[in-house]
Amino acid sequence: MQHDSHSAPQQPSHAPHASQPPQPPHNGAQQTYAWVQHGPGQPPGYVYQSVQFAKIPPQALAGRGARLGARIIDLILWIACHMAVAIPLMPATDTASAAQTILLLGWLLLTFLCVFPFSILMYGTTLGKRLCGLRVVRSDPDKDLTYWRVLAREFMWLVAHIVPVLSFLNPLWCCWDKPLQQCLHDKLADTVVVQRNVPLDPYPA
Repeated sequence: MQHDSHSAPQQPSHAPHASQPPQPPHNGAQQTYAWVQHGPGQPPGYVYQSVQFAKIPPQALAGRGARLGARIIDLILWIACHMAVAIPLMPATDTASAAQTILLLGWLLLTFLCVFPFSILMYGTTLGKRLCGLRVVRSDPDKDLTYWRVLAREFMWLVAHIVPVLSFLNPLWCCWDKPLQQCLHDKLADTVVVQRNVPLDPYPA
């Protein structure tokens, strides 16, 4: 029996999964896939590539207008809470005693802590942010907000209003910051303002 010496060479078999990329990694893992053409005799396929991308999808980020509206509502609430107690304590004359001054400043600080950092720590949001559909998370949503981190965030925002340059830079920083649209007080605390009803998983099931 003669063997056919001119039989066609065998084609390399393609792996059944080579034409489809693997499932994307969950929780924002820093990997992605690219289709590449290998050398002669090797089938094309997907390979890993290391990239940097945020764990929070762009569609979950809070709008700048909503953030501004939330901050205005919180400021009104803070001032209203402070004045409700401060007005009765204000002296009838222009001169306040040392005790009155300390009491008014202490109440101002207490109302600030309740309206801003305490609310974010307990509920992940303030009243203004809740009304605007926003909340505060870490840049890595798997990590928790801590008391000192939230406190630093809000005091940075407060101090920024005293320093002339920061009073402009801090609220405007989110207009050009990429990819998380953070203000400077967000940068300090590693926080991001997101929409409350949008999932944070970049690859929802």
